Amino acid sequence: MAHSQTIGFIGSGRIGRPVMQALLKAGHKVQVYDKFQSATDSIVSAGGTWAATPAIAAAHCDLLVTCLALPSHVTECMLAEKGALETLPKGAVWLNMSTTDYHGTMEIASQAKAKGVHCLEGPVSNLSHMGVDYGNSSLFCAGDKIGYDKVQDVLAVIAKISFFTGEIGTAQATKLLTNHLFYAAVLVTTDCLAIASKAGIPTLWVWNQLEQSSANSIVLAQFMPFIFDGSYDSSCALEIGIKDLNLTVKLAKELQVDLPLGALVSQRYTLAGNHYDPRQNHLSVAKLTEAANDLSLRVVGFEAASKYGINPDYQHNQPMTVDDLGRLCPNWPASYQAAEFCPTAEQQELTETLVHFIALSNQRLLQEARSLGLAAGIDADLINEMIIWSVGTNWVIENWSDYVPMTNAIDALRAVASLHDLPFLRAFMSAMQHQD
Repeated sequence: MAHSQTIGFIGSGRIGRPVMQALLKAGHKVQVYDKFQSATDSIVSAGGTWAATPAIAAAHCDLLVTCLALPSHVTECMLAEKGALETLPKGAVWLNMSTTDYHGTMEIASQAKAKGVHCLEGPVSNLSHMGVDYGNSSLFCAGDKIGYDKVQDVLAVIAKISFFTGEIGTAQATKLLTNHLFYAAVLVTTDCLAIASKAGIPTLWVWNQLEQSSANSIVLAQFMPFIFDGSYDSSCALEIGIKDLNLTVKLAKELQVDLPLGALVSQRYTLAGNHYDPRQNHLSVAKLTEAANDLSLRVVGFEAASKYGINPDYQHNQPMTVDDLGRLCPNWPASYQAAEFCPTAEQQELTETLVHFIALSNQRLLQEARSLGLAAGIDADLINEMIIWSVGTNWVIENWSDYVPMTNAIDALRAVASLHDLPFLRAFMSAMQHQD
């Protein structure tokens, strides 16, 4: 770090708190505002300063960060009476880390620029579960390149890697397309695990098989355990997924991009929000499949290796491994390995079909995601690199040139899926075939 900076921070939620902890540890001064003062207690205890209003948080700052759940929250904190823009100094940088509607960011930026403030959108994406907690995340930044260059030292504290994507809107498009990959993989994987369960295949065993195959993704490897322990991952709420997917579909319509798979994913999450309290944990969307098919994907005695799982006191003490691309990857406890199981010929065939289908679905989803990024004006190679360095990464994109699609997996799985109540998966498979 070249020098200590004064950083105003608005939003002390699941992402904001660990980011501020890292900034304080690096020697920066943090002035924090949150609607709920108690949410900032751990930051103040660590050396941060409580600010009673957004305007006070922004005063005398080198950098102001907003990290809020909804677009309306950002607008209110920036532009309302006692908002941050009242006191944000000329020459300061505003970084909006929220996943939001870029039109709102542009509106705020137009007023901020008139005051001489450099403006950036900078949504964050985890490189592993609890990525922000470990500084193991990526930032997609767009807007004022001068502002981006000014805060490089701070960005290096917040995330493992950052990308500059161009004009405001392109970073949000990147975040939305990677979220599209993530949320879709949750639904596809959940339904496939349900099929395996109905076929008498132990959930943990088939999960191990999928994780070691071309079907693997960060969703499968790092997030399914939160379904297995019944916690459904407390790091994020269902309503955030609904909001993000609605923004993705809205952006696709604006850019005139056909997003049939993404539309189905958005509809499914909206349905979950209507069935369950949208403030529930985000993987609660899996309950739709579990309830409809009278099954549970819980693994008896299983505990996700995370404080966001069933055990909030869990301490992840094992060091991370650096993979071939330079990303930090968690090491899992022995309890993540299934007991020995000898599948029948039919069960082995089904497992192989699930591998081929999940990999194929990842390929089709990647094609949709790329089309959205290209329509937003992002360079194709940069899109690929950012997906690899995001929560949307999976085996298929990392081995794109070697991947051979097995399109017959759709028909093979359709015959099995028809025996169960899996409306999302059936619609998803039909949409995939219409793309052929």
